[in-house]
Amino acid sequence: KMSMILKVGVVIDSEMVRGFEYEILKDLSTLDTCDVSIFMHTLDKKFVQNPLLESYLKIDAKINARGKNQILRKSIKDLDIVVNSELNQKFDLLLNLTDNKVSAKLATLSKYDVWELRFGDRQFNADMAGVMEVFESSDTTTITLIAKDYLIDKFVLATDVLSPAKNRNSSLLRASVFVVQNIKKLSLAKDDFIKEKVEKLHFVKDKECVSTSLTNVLIPVLKLGVRNITSRVDKLFRKQQWSIYFAVNGDDSSFNQNMSEFKMIDTPKEFFWADPFVVDKDDKSYIFFEEYVYKTHKGHLSVIEYDHKSEEFSKAREILNTPYHLSYPFMMEFEGEYYMIPEGSADRDIKLYKATNFPHEWEVVHTLMSDVVAVDTTLFYKDETWWMFTNIIEKDGLSLNEELYIYHCKDFLKDTWVAHVQNPVVSSLQTSRPAGNIIEHNGSFYRPSQNSVGWYGKSTNFNKILTLTPNVYKEEFVSEITPEMVNGIYAVHTYNSSQKITVIDGLRKIRRFF
Repeated sequence: KMSMILKVGVVIDSEMVRGFEYEILKDLSTLDTCDVSIFMHTLDKKFVQNPLLESYLKIDAKINARGKNQILRKSIKDLDIVVNSELNQKFDLLLNLTDNKVSAKLATLSKYDVWELRFGDRQFNADMAGVMEVFESSDTTTITLIAKDYLIDKFVLATDVLSPAKNRNSSLLRASVFVVQNIKKLSLAKDDFIKEKVEKLHFVKDKECVSTSLTNVLIPVLKLGVRNITSRVDKLFRKQQWSIYFAVNGDDSSFNQNMSEFKMIDTPKEFFWADPFVVDKDDKSYIFFEEYVYKTHKGHLSVIEYDHKSEEFSKAREILNTPYHLSYPFMMEFEGEYYMIPEGSADRDIKLYKATNFPHEWEVVHTLMSDVVAVDTTLFYKDETWWMFTNIIEKDGLSLNEELYIYHCKDFLKDTWVAHVQNPVVSSLQTSRPAGNIIEHNGSFYRPSQNSVGWYGKSTNFNKILTLTPNVYKEEFVSEITPEMVNGIYAVHTYNSSQKITVIDGLRKIRRFF
């Protein structure tokens, strides 16, 4: 599809804009699909920050939200965009980055309405982005991009329940990418893009998060303090351990979701074992997985063998170790050869390995993609095309659990991968991040994905692929494996199956002492 040049007007209230607004303007200025102009439109702010809460947020930011503070203001003078004093021309789109609604007269200048960001269900401005979600112990934080009385798009991210300043920073950084992504999509579709936006908005009436009384500020702060102390005490005495669970398949159970059949493979206390993939060869099943070493805080890849005749497991054996962390050893067989794509995002590329002596010896044969932070890459062959599913972040500091990208090519060993037109094809904390191989079952294809609403890797979803072409991707949620289905765990975030065996991983808490 050809992108159309959009004439975009951005309304600001000062040449000193907040950090996330600067990121939006910087990224828009580099888009070859946009002709961007900036306009000053200073109004009296209607939202006044509670001074007590503001002081707390500043202290919290210094302790917990180090790095780029997305609320601090920065000059736009170094950006290659002209700043105008008056709005007196027509635009395809007006983007309002002030804390006030623009007048009805100005709104008539935009063909596709005036877009504005709102945070949370109370329509808070950026100063309160993600703050109330922390005080209210909400699992998720919501960003909305609105126009008039309808929704342009919504993004749900995980709440950092221990730090309002850190959660605000994450929300605003995501918002900076979120806005630009939607403007790109508008340039691809224009009228069709707007026609699809029919969902009405339902916000709680605008109000300040707390009154100015000392009590109403101290109570949520004290509750948050207790939560932080409880979390630290729990980490002092207990640690998280992922373990692998397995079930031997019956004649027709390669898509096995009966969790009562799964048994845990004993995990040494100095490791956790996660992200299992399984391959059958002869009378054995080989389980490849991440072996994380608590002492070094780094993972490598290992394999354990299950002998179907003796019904016994071998000892785990390390197969791949690099200076950077490794996990998610995606496995596949093609034309008699075995290939693996480990997650090694710290190296900023996606490497393809080939077995030189299966299952223990591997070598790099191709770099599928370079200069990219990607996790849990999964390949899938359909309609004479190779498809790559992977989670990617556009900016350092964003969560890797939120956006799924698809690429395609004809020869995974030689070709350059082409980006899907709709990238990111899924933007959801609940369904984006891959959780194992694509499953073919009864003529349909299912994509396992992680659900991290509540905490990382809480459960595993199965999403039926409805449409997969270079221009369109559609899927629907059909079922879920939850930790309640397996005794003693509180997260499960990988599912893989061969003809003979099915494997998952489960997260437990174990005592550090005694």
